[in-house]
Amino acid sequence: MATQCFIDVDIDCYNQFHSERVVTARKDHTCCECRKTIHPGERYEYVFMVTDDIPKTYKTCYSCMEIRNAFFCSWYYTMVWEELWEVERWNGGIPMCSFNGFSQETIEELSDFFDEVNESEEE
Repeated sequence: MATQCFIDVDIDCYNQFHSERVVTARKDHTCCECRKTIHPGERYEYVFMVTDDIPKTYKTCYSCMEIRNAFFCSWYYTMVWEELWEVERWNGGIPMCSFNGFSQETIEELSDFFDEVNESEEE
């Protein structure tokens, strides 16, 4: 799925080293974006980077990775859903036609997310 660049975060730091790969979980992990459990057998993105001489590791579930790769040109790890909330709530949202090509699990995640945003607007 090609990035449509609905969200472009102003990055103020740069990595000295960055490595990423999609792997299959052998044990439970926690997604750095949605905080849900990545179970054994599920695919996820593993990222290792060094920024300002500090090593960091991020594990992103497949749904969050799909969302990030589809809508973001740049991002901070752990903030994808927060940035998506800001765009949806204050900047007019993301066109519904942009949701083609997602896995069923990701469509369900997005549906739950938009329901939550809409409920918060009604309050």
